[in-house]
Formats: sequence, C-alpha cells, structure tokens
Amino acid sequence: MAPKVKGLINLDEAAKDARLDFFILFSSLAGGMGNPGQAGYAAANAFMDVYAARRNRLVRDNKRSGQTLSVNWPLSINRKTTWQCLVKPEMVHPTPISLFLGTYKP
Repeated sequence: MAPKVKGLINLDEAAKDARLDFFILFSSLAGGMGNPGQAGYAAANAFMDVYAARRNRLVRDNKRSGQTLSVNWPLSINRKTTWQCLVKPEMVHPTPISLFLGTYKP
C-alpha cells in the first residue's frame, strides 16, 4: 500500500508548480469493488480515487493545475489483452481515459 500512496503524494508535491493539462492516476477496480486477499491493494487504489477528487478541489482553488482523473483499470486476462487495449483502441469500447483525452473515435 505504501508505495502507491507515498508515490502519488510525492509526485503531486513535485508537480505542484508545474502547469499541467491533466494529471492521470492509474488505479484499479479493486479500489471500489475490493479484491479477496488483497485488502492493502484495494485500499491503496481507493486512496487514489479519493486523492483525485481532493486534487480536483485544489485545481478549482488554483493551488494545482491539470484536471485530475483516476482510471479504474480492470483486471485483464493477460498482458496481451492489456496491450491490445492500449495500442488498438478500436478493439475496445470507449474507456473513461479515451473519452477524457478526446482520443476515442468510433
């Protein structure tokens, strides 16, 4: 849990004065749905989702820049499936990240 949480906080702190267009976090569905035997992992991903909302409030208050989005990445069957989703977006339905970035093309 600590690497995800501390890493996110440190990255945000390091980038706080940068003029960002967006700040994207790659979380997991486990944050909202849980994952048997992985309570720490699920908690760390839930933290990322809450942190994204907190950071958007800081953006609104002009204390940070860049719309913040936490993408709840699903469990993939294998690495090839994940890779196909990344490099061949036409093979998958629109995801929040593709809609957010405006890269989805039907």
